[in-house]
Parts: sequence; C-alpha cells; structure tokens
Amino acid sequence: MDLMGPWFRSSPWTKIWWNLNIQLAYWPQLTGNRLALGESFCELMDRGTTAFAQNAGEFSSDSAAIGRTSGYDCKGAVTHELCNLPWAVHNYWLQYRYSMDDAMLRDKIFPLLKRTTQYYLHLLQEGSDGKLHISRGLSPEYPDQPKPNPDCNIDLSLLRWGLETLIASCQRLGIQDPDLSKWKATLEKLTPYPRDKNGLMISASVPFAHSHRHYSHLLMIYPLYIMTPEQPENRELVIQSLKHWMGMPKALEGYSFTGAASISALLGDGNAALSYLHKLLDSKIPPNTLYVEAGPCIETPLSGAASLHDMLLSSWGDRIRVFPGVPDAWKEVIFKDLRTQGAFLVSAVRKGGKTEWVRVKSLAGEPCRIYPKLEGTVRSTVPMQALPDGSFSLPLKKGQEALLYTGEKLPEQRIFPISQTSRKPAYYGLP
Repeated sequence: MDLMGPWFRSSPWTKIWWNLNIQLAYWPQLTGNRLALGESFCELMDRGTTAFAQNAGEFSSDSAAIGRTSGYDCKGAVTHELCNLPWAVHNYWLQYRYSMDDAMLRDKIFPLLKRTTQYYLHLLQEGSDGKLHISRGLSPEYPDQPKPNPDCNIDLSLLRWGLETLIASCQRLGIQDPDLSKWKATLEKLTPYPRDKNGLMISASVPFAHSHRHYSHLLMIYPLYIMTPEQPENRELVIQSLKHWMGMPKALEGYSFTGAASISALLGDGNAALSYLHKLLDSKIPPNTLYVEAGPCIETPLSGAASLHDMLLSSWGDRIRVFPGVPDAWKEVIFKDLRTQGAFLVSAVRKGGKTEWVRVKSLAGEPCRIYPKLEGTVRSTVPMQALPDGSFSLPLKKGQEALLYTGEKLPEQRIFPISQTSRKPAYYGLP
C-alpha cells in the first residue's frame, strides 16, 4: 500500500515513503485483530531483500538499506537518511509479535534485521569518550541539519532496538550467531541519547528548536517503547520531550497529533490523548474521513485508529495493559477480541468509569502478564499470581482463556453497543 491509497485525484504521494508513512499505515491491523491486512507489507519486504542489499551500496555484501522513497521494486539508494529500513523491519517484527509465528522470525525477519543492523555497525566510530557513535545520518525532514549529521536520536533508537531484538531472537530461537558477542559489546558502549534542557534533541549537535511535524527524535519512546515512563529515570524526560515538541505547533500535521495521543496514552494521560485526537478530527480530517497534506495521503487516518487502540489496549514489553489511556469522559467503554503482542485476544467492559471485567484468550500459549485496571480484589477463573508491580501472571495454555473480575460472583459477559452521549456524532459525509 503506497500513500496514494484509494484516491480519485492526483497526488504527490504516489510512492512508498519509508521514513514514516508506510509504517503508520500498517499499524491498526495489529491490535484491530486483522493481521491478514498486514500480509501484503510482509510480502513486500520479502520480495525486496535483493533490492535492499543493492541499496546498501558499498556494504551490500552483508547489509541492507533503503532511501526515503521507492516503487514496489524497493529500489532506493541510501544517501544520508539511514533510518528507513530499520523502522520498516520493526513493523515486520510487530506482525510477528502479534502472531508469534516463530518460522516468520527465524526465516524472514531475523536475517533481514541482521543485515539492516549491520549497515549501522559499519558506520560506528569510537569517540574520545570511549563510546560508540554513529558517524552520519539524517533525522527525517527536520530543517537546518548538517550533512552528515552524526548521532541522530532516531538512528540511535533503531540501532539499540535492533541489537536488543537480535539478541532476544537468538535466545528464543536457540541461535548461536557468530556476531552475538559483538552485538552485546556494541550495546554496552553505544552512546546515550542526546538531550538538553528541553528534552531529547534531534542529534548530538542539533537541538529541537523548530516546530516539526515528525516525531523521529522520540522514536525510542513511541513506537519502539525502549524508553518509557515506567522507567523512573526516564519519566520526566518523556514528559518534557513531548511537551516541548507539542509546544511549537506551527508545523504540526495530522500524524503529529496521533503520535502525541499515543505517547499521552503511554503516560496514562487519557485526557491529553483525547484532546490530541480531537485536534486531529476537528482541524485535519474532513467529513469523508480521508486526509490531505499537499495532496491526498492515507497514513494519518490509519495512525489515528492505532492511537485509539493505544488508549484502549497496549502490549509493549512483556505486559498487557487494559485501558491504559482512557479519558475521564469515557465512562462506558466496551471492546471485544482486540489482539495483543504474544497473540492474546482481550475483551473488556468499563461502566461508570470502572472496569467490570477483562477476558483474555491465549492463541499461542505465551507467558501472560496483565494490568487489568480492576479496582479492589482481583479474581480469576484460572489460578493466577499477583506480581509486585501490580500486574498478574496467568498460566494460560494455547486456546485457554481467563476471566478477571472483582466482587463475589462472576459478572455477566455481555458485549453490546454503547449509546453516543458526550460528543455530536460526525456522520460520514456531513460536517
């Protein structure tokens, strides 16, 4: 799916744009439990392996990369922007995490991720501080950058995620890769994310000083989730960086608000998340639900759907989080069979501002740890273990499900539509 989408008029976006747009377009099918809609992306990545290697130029023997845009042939030479293929591989990895198809990880994702990460490793240089630094790069679309621009936060984020994922994949699949020790050593010596008094910077030499629609400098927060507010040392930095980014609104576009909504949900601030989605709907999305930015493009409404999912159910790391970013105005919330990482289906009912019950079904038999957001003594239809962080461990086998609830008796597990009360409906085709 390129950015043209099902449009009826000319558009400058009739290409695959690899520096944000294709990634956002392939998010809502994950939690939305429509993984088949992501298979076309996976097939594109599989077909592109030869072109990705050729795009790596001088490093083509062991690396893979792609430039900012391409056609369906995936041919796009790399200049200064290095982040495009690593971020796309993260999408492929998400398709795996929501399905837990180990054959996909072993045969397709792991080899591509290894080549993609190797491109970064070729560019590492040890500095006088004893740390490893990425010698060049470019943060997508930010103005006034030197070329090359060493130690961009988006590149450091993707390299860190890539190394951690390669190591974890070796452990899961029982792979004794000859580069494993190198990956671990690189992680230990990799330079920290550049930051200043305003929060996370664009790169080591470029502060975030201009309004900018892209959240490339925040990728370690969202969607990579390797810097999170659940890490006490990072919570204030996450808050500060989001506030500074949103505090300069001039250049913000539709997907700026979806990114801010998802980060706000991560922070547990559902009111702010809803406010950002209202800004998207009120100022950027026309009555037909489509989107125009210099011409028709499709990724922003789709990422808006993903932000809504992030408010209702998230599953980064090794925990499922139910209603993590629900605003005060949403007293009644019901969803059925949304999907999480680890291949679980989750249903939940919230009434009067309180969660009544949560049902979890395992599709793959993976470890299940969940924050159900239930008040009072939590009970379960299967044995469970309360963990020190407030979550619960459920020993679910493949095909088994559990109901979490409070009170003395099992609640009625009824799924039904909720009446619209708090906001005038925006009927399709009408203002």
